[in-house]
Amino acid sequence: SKYVDGKQWYQRRVPITAGQFVVLNSAVAIGCRIVSIRPEDMVCGVKHLQLAVLWQVIRAGLMSNISLTKHHGLKKLLNEGESLAKLMARSPEEILIRWVNYQLSRVCEGKYIKNFGRDIMDGEVYTYLLTAIAPQETDLLPLRETDKLARAEMILEYADNLEVRNFVAPHDIVNGNMKLNTAFVAQLFNKYPALDDEDQPEINDDFDDSIDVYVEETREEKSFRHWINSLNLSPYVTYLYEDLRDGYVLLQAMDKLRKNLVEWENVNVPPFELRQHVFKSSENCNYVVDLGRELGLKMIAVCGSDIYEGNKLVLGLLWQMMRYYTLSLMKCGNDMVNDKAVLDWCNCKLKEKKKEKSTDCDSALIPLL
Repeated sequence: SKYVDGKQWYQRRVPITAGQFVVLNSAVAIGCRIVSIRPEDMVCGVKHLQLAVLWQVIRAGLMSNISLTKHHGLKKLLNEGESLAKLMARSPEEILIRWVNYQLSRVCEGKYIKNFGRDIMDGEVYTYLLTAIAPQETDLLPLRETDKLARAEMILEYADNLEVRNFVAPHDIVNGNMKLNTAFVAQLFNKYPALDDEDQPEINDDFDDSIDVYVEETREEKSFRHWINSLNLSPYVTYLYEDLRDGYVLLQAMDKLRKNLVEWENVNVPPFELRQHVFKSSENCNYVVDLGRELGLKMIAVCGSDIYEGNKLVLGLLWQMMRYYTLSLMKCGNDMVNDKAVLDWCNCKLKEKKKEKSTDCDSALIPLL
């Protein structure tokens, strides 16, 4: 116990805390939202915060395959007049709900859900869903059972045969446990997507603005998206270019770079009416560019229309913002740290370890660590 030997506990706690710091940073790196959770909370066993982190990690793993690069058949979930970019900008949970409703439409007309809580409590949706995605191994027999708990058990027996009985117990279905049912449906999607068209899709001229959605997210794009989400902004950024088009998330990020930088009375807050979307979004995007120049960022060949149109130039803006934010965390007093100061510190540390000085960050990184 830590009360028996305080010194021994302290000596053990320091490396454990450092380990938890790495855990939380790694969780952020894979897209988890770690808000107001410190390494000390993990070490001290604050249960609700530990469970929050654990759920975020599980969610990130389960939802990682819900993309057009992994499942081209997701284009079947498009609503009339909707672009692929709009679809992929939705959260994985929203896409899962659409997937469930698509499968339900194949076997039961008029049946649909809006959530993974109350709408699935009676077990009927799961019965139809399993029949739609695995017709050879399941049937509608559970619908004959009037007791909801017994019906849920029958459903999970089918799921066990399909090797997807994870996360939920019968009472989780009956009680409408949102998180566990979301995880269960994600598991069903990953194992039995049942979208028929899983080959390389033929992209027609109607979706010429969404061709890039089929290109896997680059490491650079993923890093910028995770950085933005680590700032705890709203809404959550799922698809980088589409979610930044209205400029609102970028303005929130600008305000994180320098407190009270943004004059919010000049900001258009979404959602916008369709006829006003272009004008209000463009005003926000132009304001982002103006604030970038005010911060001293190098806004070369970047204008508000580039952000609204999802131009790749937005990556340059995000790099400038992330660099400014990182250097601001290392500033001494009121003075910003520059690149030379970081390089001098790096070479100083390498000199202490009798390593050769280097101006190449990549070759110096491993010995520096």
